[in-house]
Amino acid sequence: MRIFGKTVLIIAALALAACNAAYQAFKSGDYERACAQAVDRLRIRPDDAKAQSALAGAYPFVKNMLVTQANAAAATGSFEGFDRAIASYDNLNRLGTAIALTPGALAVVPAPTYYNDELRSVREQAAAAAYAAGDRALRAGTTEQTQLAKQYFAKANSYVPGYRDAADRVQQAREQGAELSYRDAMQALNVGTQEQARRALTLLNSVQNDYPGYRDVPTQILRARDAIAGMMYRDGDQALAAGTIDQGRVALNIFQQLNREFPNYRDVASNKIPQATYNATVRVVVMKPQTNAAYQLSGDFFYDKLMSDITRRTFKNLIRFYTPAEAENLRMNNPHQVVALDFADFVVGNSRESSSTEELKRDSVVVGQVNVGGAMKNVYGTVRCKYTKYRVEILSGGTLAVRIVDPASSRIIQHIELSGSTVWFSEWASFNGDERALSNAQRNIVGQKQLPPPPPQELFKSFALPLYDKASKFIVGYYGQ
Repeated sequence: MRIFGKTVLIIAALALAACNAAYQAFKSGDYERACAQAVDRLRIRPDDAKAQSALAGAYPFVKNMLVTQANAAAATGSFEGFDRAIASYDNLNRLGTAIALTPGALAVVPAPTYYNDELRSVREQAAAAAYAAGDRALRAGTTEQTQLAKQYFAKANSYVPGYRDAADRVQQAREQGAELSYRDAMQALNVGTQEQARRALTLLNSVQNDYPGYRDVPTQILRARDAIAGMMYRDGDQALAAGTIDQGRVALNIFQQLNREFPNYRDVASNKIPQATYNATVRVVVMKPQTNAAYQLSGDFFYDKLMSDITRRTFKNLIRFYTPAEAENLRMNNPHQVVALDFADFVVGNSRESSSTEELKRDSVVVGQVNVGGAMKNVYGTVRCKYTKYRVEILSGGTLAVRIVDPASSRIIQHIELSGSTVWFSEWASFNGDERALSNAQRNIVGQKQLPPPPPQELFKSFALPLYDKASKFIVGYYGQ
């Protein structure tokens, strides 16, 4: 029962809202909406006073407004104007039909007005105008105007089905358009430029779609496609022959587009695109820095890491990095640029020893017990010790110079020096006296022993890795632009 009651309330609320909506639309001057909502309301509640009032007041305004709009639109003589006039009369007729089919609305408007004669007249005017426009366009005798003529005759037939011989004229325009498009396509194909060959292909495709089976259009479409592909292939080859990076990229764009439009054309995918990619790619040889033999293993590891990193981060930019060995294997005598890496200055294993001694004491420490009145009591005092801390440091560091060089002129294009250093250390300590004078941190150090230093390779890694990371960022920043 509760659910039923809520449903009734909701329906009542919606009904009241619908009633108020029609009346409010009328009061605000939106007469078309007021009529539509009033008719909808009267279809549900034929005796709704507010809906009756809204319809009675709005309907005369709607008729006057739409008829005025229709007359003004038709007077323009344009197809847009005719379409607006037809829409206005259609709306009035639909409203009249809705009123006639709704007893509650018919009680308010006993004789709704229909505008069939006016609608027929406007449609006749529109059809006549479209037919005349089609006739003029057809007599112009151009491909573009013939296409328009077909549209005009079709429009005339849509305004008034069976209007004069509009349907036959559509067919006439199709045939004439096919002939003109075919003629223009043949002329364009004979010009011998890619632009005109593409225009010919567009025209021929239009004929094929509009007039299937017309003459030898399928054969001519193949001819146009072959002409376009051939000219693209020629242009790509010419750019490729220039041998420069810029023209290599022009060639690459041409061959990639050619492969998209005409898949499997000649050797484009298998040969031309790879060749153009090679020509378009900046070839950079990255020299390995020379280090002492003791550090060469670590140097090689970081060099390999650098090569992997810069290749991964620039692979979309038509940049290719080569090691000297790769360049030699490819007999590359003309790299575009060389990246030289040199440790301008580095040192590994400089040691430094130090020690410091201090007197420590701690107050309020339990140093014993005494018997007081039969009870043992703590005795507090100060404890002392001499604490000595030892430290051994091994310093490693250096400067990695990165130069980007034009090998043809030996000109340095970019240059940066990257510095870094690390300190390895070992700490331990001893004391003489009462251990309780030590802090927890001091006690931990006392428990340690002097550590043996890392091997030179590890010391080299400790400062070289950050330098290679910086070098990678520098190189990627330059070639990633």
